[in-house]
Amino acid sequence: SAPLDNIILKRMQGFSAMNKLKRQALMLIASNMAPEQLAGLKAIFEAIDKDNSGSITVDEMKQGLHEQGSVLDQEELDQLIDSLDADKNGTIDYSEFVAGTLSLSTLNKRENLLSAFEKFDTDNSGYLTVDELEAALRGNGGDVSEDIKQIIRECDTDGDGRIDFEEFASMMTAGNESVLQSKSTLRRAKKADIAMSHV
Repeated sequence: SAPLDNIILKRMQGFSAMNKLKRQALMLIASNMAPEQLAGLKAIFEAIDKDNSGSITVDEMKQGLHEQGSVLDQEELDQLIDSLDADKNGTIDYSEFVAGTLSLSTLNKRENLLSAFEKFDTDNSGYLTVDELEAALRGNGGDVSEDIKQIIRECDTDGDGRIDFEEFASMMTAGNESVLQSKSTLRRAKKADIAMSHV
């Protein structure tokens, strides 16, 4: 089958729509996964990375989409690349690709969410404070104060100005089902997950 199938594109588009904290958490989860858990995604990444440089360029992504029969206009493609490109170097490296294409079943595993939460919770208080959110997001460059306000608004359900693990887990799992809209897409996703050894 073509390198960039529909379910992988749907996952990348879902990733693109996530807030910065959720994307950062996925980067952490992806970086802590065992290589054998990622064999299916590695094969897809290598198929798209035509020049074997270890990163996917805009042109390679466009070609991978085209071979699959998916067409994104330049603006959509640029937005997709920009959201996956965490270090903002203009290409997508393997860890960025994995973060953007992890299956929902992997994302929803409580131990993966807890591991990411604990990495962000640098003072081990059991809460993510504004300072910890700023530290987690600062790597993306630029001013993150508006992003932090948005994340607090979205996640802080008890109104205490910080995010506990349950609030974090709710944010991480909320809206994931919308990435896979129709039942037929969901069935294909399950088949893809099985085929990719639960990547």
